[in-house]
Amino acid sequence: MAVMEFNFRSQTLNYDTAMNIIIPNTKPKSTGYRVLWLLHGLSQNNTSWCRKSNIERYVENTDIAVVMPDGFRSFYTNMQSGHRYWDYISEEIPQLVYNTFNFSKRREDNFICGLSMGGYGSIKLALSFPERFGCAGSLSGCLDIAAHIPEPDAPLYSELKNIFINEEYIAHSDDNLMFKLENTKDLTSLPKLYLACGTEDYCMGDNKRFYESITKKGFSDIEFEENPGNHNWTFWDEHIKHFLKRIDEKIEF
Repeated sequence: MAVMEFNFRSQTLNYDTAMNIIIPNTKPKSTGYRVLWLLHGLSQNNTSWCRKSNIERYVENTDIAVVMPDGFRSFYTNMQSGHRYWDYISEEIPQLVYNTFNFSKRREDNFICGLSMGGYGSIKLALSFPERFGCAGSLSGCLDIAAHIPEPDAPLYSELKNIFINEEYIAHSDDNLMFKLENTKDLTSLPKLYLACGTEDYCMGDNKRFYESITKKGFSDIEFEENPGNHNWTFWDEHIKHFLKRIDEKIEF
């Protein structure tokens, strides 16, 4: 198995950045390795999944490579005052990875998941590009971002304002997953979805609202796990295994 930090110059962001990549022990099929795109949370970076979870061990005997880009504190969004992280994560990163590694481009071989901010990014990508992914997952995801735009005296007010401006803007923007979901007329093209959130997690309300909204629209290929736990690596490490099982029931840990 190979675990590497891949450093490169982002043409979209116009500075040097990195992503971590895991290549499993097994040989790829003729179409290339299957790919798990794995996104980190707000206070993390491209190294966090490798340092704080057992993702290396979970995929070492599979045919699934893992790509973990650095999304910074961007919410994987083209910021109102800042860089174009949405273009970076949705266009530049996939093109660079596919051009460099023997990874399959087939929808049924590509999966995306993330935690917290990364859960938001994962579902946003799945709703925006359903043709790319066979399955998308969110662990403790901030899926109702309008509920997290704080008051002016809140600690993250200035930071979130630089990304999303304010609650009035986000209410009617595709950056708002609830708004985007409500305005998606045909859900039949969406990949399989997996949501997991701890019962003590402050994002539980987000997950319940998203699940209720999408099931009311008739989408049924979704699993929502509400298990004891909080917003931490104990929960995320356990539930990335659940997501991998949803990808392939034959995976053994």
